[in-house]
Amino acid sequence: MTRVTKKLTKETSIIVADENGQVTRETKTQALYVENEPAFVKIYLQDILSLKGLPKAHHDVLLCVLNEMNWENRVYLSGPLRRAMLAKLGIKTNTLSKVLEGFVTDSILIREATGVYLVNPHLFGKGAWKDIKAIRLTVTYGPAKSPKQRPVAAPDNAGLIGQDAA
Repeated sequence: MTRVTKKLTKETSIIVADENGQVTRETKTQALYVENEPAFVKIYLQDILSLKGLPKAHHDVLLCVLNEMNWENRVYLSGPLRRAMLAKLGIKTNTLSKVLEGFVTDSILIREATGVYLVNPHLFGKGAWKDIKAIRLTVTYGPAKSPKQRPVAAPDNAGLIGQDAA
């Protein structure tokens, strides 16, 4: 597969007049090649649930989970957040737990620890493509087609995901 890039061009002009009134113009052009975001198809949440064989009733839970996703594709479902989700959705604790377990089973979420999930970056992403791509590199699929997160050394700009490093 060839790497598709796009060319960004920046042109800077400086006009200078010397002590004799001679006007000169300097133009500097810089070219930068950046990797394009991959081609995509817009898909709706209910379609993802349908493709995964999950009931449409899970749509609202998935939407709540995705609303809590941070720039690292993680969701931290602490006690207070869970209680807020339960109240908003009008469901019981056991129902929420079963729905989340279904999301894990169907590779929508990857459980990292109790109450901590990585939203599958091959299905959803938040932020710049370069950051989503880096998160995707941490997820591998085993023989059972179940995604696992593999440890990756922190980059030099750790903590700046979703932001441009200065």
